[in-house]
Amino acid sequence: MVWPAPMKTGIFEGVRNNRRRVLSLGLGLGALTLASGSASAAARATADETLKAELAAAEKDGKTLALFVQASWCPYCKLFGLLLKDSAAAPVLNAHFRFFWLNVRERKPEWQKRQLPGAMSVFKRYSGGGETVPFFAFLDKEGTALSTSNNPRGQNIGYPGTDEELDWYDAMFAKAAPKMTKAEIATVRAATVRLYHPKD
Repeated sequence: MVWPAPMKTGIFEGVRNNRRRVLSLGLGLGALTLASGSASAAARATADETLKAELAAAEKDGKTLALFVQASWCPYCKLFGLLLKDSAAAPVLNAHFRFFWLNVRERKPEWQKRQLPGAMSVFKRYSGGGETVPFFAFLDKEGTALSTSNNPRGQNIGYPGTDEELDWYDAMFAKAAPKMTKAEIATVRAATVRLYHPKD
């Protein structure tokens, strides 16, 4: 995705200003890779094992599991974190999905320690081998992808910014959560756009 310079600058500034708030989201979103109060606990669980547990928890909750792949240095990943705290979008998303945040491609040693073993393997399994973040996949109870952020051309839309990307975004939600109404999808889309254009 090509980011116009002024818009990109605004997003980076907004994300930097909210860095602490975004990084505090881990526990509330089921991000076991972020909620690493114990490094040894993270080391004992692989990404596959954790995914299996998250799938079971989502099924118990009657929700679809949303696998969200991110990196701590990625500003567009942080925008999704803000979306999940948005007063309009969060109630809709949390009603239909359980979120599992999986960290990959970390650069700093302290964050590399928080990555679950096998995280890149899980990521590539659902992304078709792609490595760009943010990436997300909506999974059924068996772990099969219902829809992903890869568009029909196999390109990861990441954080959607164009009308075409937003249309794919809407289609993903519709496939992943059939009970999600058009009004709810529109609410999430509007919040996504608002965060993309923080000064509008």
